[in-house]
Amino acid sequence: MSAKKLFNMQPVLDESSTKERFKGKVVIVTGGASGIGKETARRFLNDGATVAVFDINDDAIRNTELEFKQAGFSPMFYSVDVSNKAECLSGVGKVADANGGVVHYLVNSAVYFCFEALQAEHEHWAKTMAVNVEGVANMVQSCYPYMVKAGGKECGIVNMASGSAHRAQTNRWTYSTSKGAIVSLTKCMALDLSEQGIRVNSISPGAIWTPGLRSVLGLLTRTRLRNILEKPTYFVGLVKVQK
Repeated sequence: MSAKKLFNMQPVLDESSTKERFKGKVVIVTGGASGIGKETARRFLNDGATVAVFDINDDAIRNTELEFKQAGFSPMFYSVDVSNKAECLSGVGKVADANGGVVHYLVNSAVYFCFEALQAEHEHWAKTMAVNVEGVANMVQSCYPYMVKAGGKECGIVNMASGSAHRAQTNRWTYSTSKGAIVSLTKCMALDLSEQGIRVNSISPGAIWTPGLRSVLGLLTRTRLRNILEKPTYFVGLVKVQK
């Protein structure tokens, strides 16, 4: 097959061409009030989905709600700590109850950035794993029955891993371990949920300059950050996400 023919087979994916792509679908995005989660929620809204945003940052929720409203979008917002299974079950139940008892898509984007190594203490490990790994499991367990009700094959889950899961980096024991766990967890979930036709995948982004990452790395200049990321043990490139 020629490169030209292959190129012509690719769907047009700009926002103006995909407005009805997810019409009638119910989507939950965790960590959806900022960073990658926020942009994911925005695109689903643009593409016609009914979107519920789960987050624990009340200020970010208010700002994102106002921003989306000004753009003509009306997602649902819930204050949910993904490391708390009871809150996940309650929040997902409310979303499903408001939308015919179904959930079609889940994007697990909630994250706790903890870059610790030799100085890591129990509390660092506990919170990192509770949010980044157990939080993914809590949300999948909570959404599963509503996805089965939606038909299974119409449903999908995306877990946000990281490029950090795939290569060694200095001073990243806690964070990188949790992201590596997400990759393995996703593979196991994909096998177990395949019986119902539910797709489960993970994405491993490189360095994305989000508010969460900025809060950990501090007030670095763009040039300084690029120099850090371009070391052999880091990732080359920097992508900026809207605030």
